[in-house]
Amino acid sequence: MLDISYDETSPTNTGIVHVNFEANEAIGLEVSAITVVNGVLGGFTGNGSSWSGEITPYGDGDIVTSVAEGTYQDEAGNWNTVSASANIEVDWTAPQITIEGPSVIYSGGTAEMTYTATEPILGFENTDIEVDNGVSVNFTGNGDLFNSVISDAVPGTVTVNIAENSYTDIAGNLALPSDAFIIDVLTGTVENPAINGLKVYPNPATSFIKIVSEEAIKLIELCHMDGTLAQTETATQNGSGAKLDISGLPPGLYIVKVFTGTKVSTTKISKR
Repeated sequence: MLDISYDETSPTNTGIVHVNFEANEAIGLEVSAITVVNGVLGGFTGNGSSWSGEITPYGDGDIVTSVAEGTYQDEAGNWNTVSASANIEVDWTAPQITIEGPSVIYSGGTAEMTYTATEPILGFENTDIEVDNGVSVNFTGNGDLFNSVISDAVPGTVTVNIAENSYTDIAGNLALPSDAFIIDVLTGTVENPAINGLKVYPNPATSFIKIVSEEAIKLIELCHMDGTLAQTETATQNGSGAKLDISGLPPGLYIVKVFTGTKVSTTKISKR
């Protein structure tokens, strides 16, 4: 009987994987009897019941080392009747986190953020979340999914980043930097619950935008990104929608604020 094992733990990011072959008696094991998937075997040596070699991986994925039945003999001339196989995962790919959250909040409000890694990671902590104009609190999560809350932002822009090399994957690969996530912070009060069925389109827009919802709309305000008012409209169409002419506004980003009797919702649009 033959047992195949590796010196490295799985997953591994090493360039050479060390493989061992241990038999329960002396055998005549030849390199031609060994099959390797996702790698090439070199440095094969040994005698009696103990043999070893070095596998150079081709790339990410499982290395599978196997010896089929009927490929070696013991000292009495008996052919092996049992095959042997072992696998180990090779991971050379650096992990990376994608940051998600709201694109707009009001000063005094908070932003619930989600951090999704490309694979399970180790060592990612709240202190690794870099926040310009605010702080990250209430950090939770493990594996490949984490959450925190951004608070204490003042009107302007919040930038959320995660630097390279701030955590690793299970194989030990250092992290790539995340793409920066931008949150616009407006002056005013914290948003009320979302308006049911609210739609603002087209986006981007050139000459007009339409606003419709399942709830009666009382007022619509179009604001610059600094919170100053650019345009206002009293809703028509039985109180459920309106059409705003924005042809006279310069290109850029704007905030559409939609008011019902009890709620306020905001949407960011682009004017071309």
